[in-house]
Amino acid sequence: MEENAPQPRPILGYFTLNMCQIVSESLPAPFAGKFPREVAGIKLGRLAVARGFQRVGLGQLLLATAMEKVLQIFEAAGGIGLFVDAKDEDAKRYYERFGFVPLRQNPLQMFLPLETVRRGARMV
Repeated sequence: MEENAPQPRPILGYFTLNMCQIVSESLPAPFAGKFPREVAGIKLGRLAVARGFQRVGLGQLLLATAMEKVLQIFEAAGGIGLFVDAKDEDAKRYYERFGFVPLRQNPLQMFLPLETVRRGARMV
């Protein structure tokens, strides 16, 4: 809820972002050899939409907004892309729609290259 709102409003959705470091060998084949051994990225820690507001595009809007934030962070700190741990196969399929690709060791750990983040941030 907004602190200064005259009436409390429900939270419809949110996301969290965290800096992360990953060993480049765990990236999908086309990316693994492009980077030094350890690379920085940003992890989408949570992306959640209230049950009554799911499947109306709010998740896509939140993801595009998260991508905009990722680009702002990359301008200051650098990085190779956005990472997410999909909680299950349904979530994995959801993220694949936006261009995320599975990492080698765990198909539920996913990666979105920086160039795709740039394109996705334009969805807003």
